[in-house]
Amino acid sequence: VAAKGQPAVAAKGQPAVAGKGQPATAGKGQAQAGKAGVQTTSAASAQSANDVVQKSRLEAQVNLRMKNIEAHIKRVLLEVEALPEEKKADACPLIAERFVEQLSVKLLERLVAEFIAAGVNPNASTSDEAEPKAEAEAEAEEMEAEAEAVEAAEPPPAEEESAEDPTQAAEADDGNTAAMTEAMEAFLQACAETKLPSQWMQVWSEIEVPAEGQQTALAVLLEVAAAKQDTYKPELAPQIVVELVKTKKVAMKTLELALKDFAARLEELVEVNENAWHLESSFLLLLFPKTLHSSWGLLYPGWNWYTWWQMSEQILNSADRFRAFDILVLVLQMMQERSGAQINKQQVWVEAQRRQKVRKVLCTWGEMDEDSVVETLSAYGVEL
Repeated sequence: VAAKGQPAVAAKGQPAVAGKGQPATAGKGQAQAGKAGVQTTSAASAQSANDVVQKSRLEAQVNLRMKNIEAHIKRVLLEVEALPEEKKADACPLIAERFVEQLSVKLLERLVAEFIAAGVNPNASTSDEAEPKAEAEAEAEEMEAEAEAVEAAEPPPAEEESAEDPTQAAEADDGNTAAMTEAMEAFLQACAETKLPSQWMQVWSEIEVPAEGQQTALAVLLEVAAAKQDTYKPELAPQIVVELVKTKKVAMKTLELALKDFAARLEELVEVNENAWHLESSFLLLLFPKTLHSSWGLLYPGWNWYTWWQMSEQILNSADRFRAFDILVLVLQMMQERSGAQINKQQVWVEAQRRQKVRKVLCTWGEMDEDSVVETLSAYGVEL
């Protein structure tokens, strides 16, 4: 039986049970956990499946980094544009200096080639530049005239303030994020020192997070908890936040949005802590509605299996599909463990359509057929 909390890496058409960078059981009709022996072909198939998944995850990480680069470049350009006109040229040496320090000669040559391809000629003479310069000056004069017309139509003070808004807002956001991170670290530490939910609520109230800032606060809290899973019990943050929802200090929708943000960033967060995704599983477990077989579940107005499943699916659709597969499998494992009964024996799951919904979405996320999904779940001891 596959170990709880280990990822079930799925390849198209076949299940694979695997830890990070290592293959395990795989393939319909091949040896499963509990049967004697593992065939060489099965191991090779599992390795191949694992390679495909690792490649897919690597591509996703590369795409994420490229998006981050683009965002940072835009931020730098916005900062340059926000400078007074006479100071913009001073920013160029700063930017060039950093590129020269950090990039290899080959990459710097590639940058020069891109500039030349875009029409920038570093060797152009003054006479060669005269015509483009005249055109640029004419265009600048035209833009200035348009700007003057806009200024005449709008109150000057308001226009002046709005011009400074992007930079001021960015600086304010950075300051707020740092302050929020510090506050959430202190909050988690204070809660870890007591087991009384009532005191958790008291500490939360003392922070005085406004309603419009709660989603950001929860997102930061989740990141802090994920980074410090070796310091605090993994279930601490989920227990605290679910208690905030139960006592209506935080809206369910606010938590859902925070969990979606967290799911979208998981591939980045697992680079810091490879078990960061377990946090998402713990939340979905504790948010499961309270029933005969889930006395540990959440009792909340209007909360039932359908509302839980709808929220869970929306949250996990924000994650990498293979990661979403792993998260849900771990939820089912923990649910069986807490309930002391297999999923297909629990009253809340007896309705066949519910189990079918879960199997269907696992087929999509794991790129498997239904038989392969059932085999993979069985290897983890989950009977759906």
